[in-house]
Amino acid sequence: AAASADAAPVDADSPPAHDKPSISAADKASVRQGDSLWFDGLAGHGHASPVQISDPNDAPGDLYQVKLWVSTGGATLADVPGAELRYNGQDWVELTGSLEQVNQALAGLRIDPDDGFDGKARLGIQVNDPDGYCVERWITICVVDGNDPPVAGDDTREFSPGTLAIGGNVITGGSPGETPDHDPDGDPLQLTGIVAGSASAVAPGGVGEPVAGLWGTLEIDCDGRYTYRP
Repeated sequence: AAASADAAPVDADSPPAHDKPSISAADKASVRQGDSLWFDGLAGHGHASPVQISDPNDAPGDLYQVKLWVSTGGATLADVPGAELRYNGQDWVELTGSLEQVNQALAGLRIDPDDGFDGKARLGIQVNDPDGYCVERWITICVVDGNDPPVAGDDTREFSPGTLAIGGNVITGGSPGETPDHDPDGDPLQLTGIVAGSASAVAPGGVGEPVAGLWGTLEIDCDGRYTYRP
């Protein structure tokens, strides 16, 4: 005899299975110490992919609750009319609104790490949908030392035979052939080391002292002023 199996009854009035909402975001982001991290989709330090929520079962009148927690500093969301925003700018932020409203608020997400903090931090995002589903996403934030190195330019001077001495400033420039140096952070610059020849590294020392080369003697002060005597 042929085997048979009973099929489970199907309730035609049962609602279809509900998919969970999802959170789109990058796993990692970086920001320089003292700066803000914006989730605006731009490239470079201080910018990251936008955080957005999607739900294929979103319906008119549905409300979503979004919670954010950051381990350093505070999180700030864009203020959207009609959405309920609590504790904005603190380490724990809560937002309630429609899917469109919460995504508009997340489009302005900004993280401000604590002053002086550098290292790894975490941003947690939790979304609760109207059907009781809860999803989470964690983002690693790398806060790197914000002190950018100074930028030094090459200086080349020319002089005529019989010249007794020439002078100038290797930091500020101003004379023909000199290139001004600068610091991206605006910090004042000073000279700490000088060496004759083509050494790959310059150790501190020799400032304010005559340094003999193949064709003359150079003396440079810490403020960049120099005198070269052929």
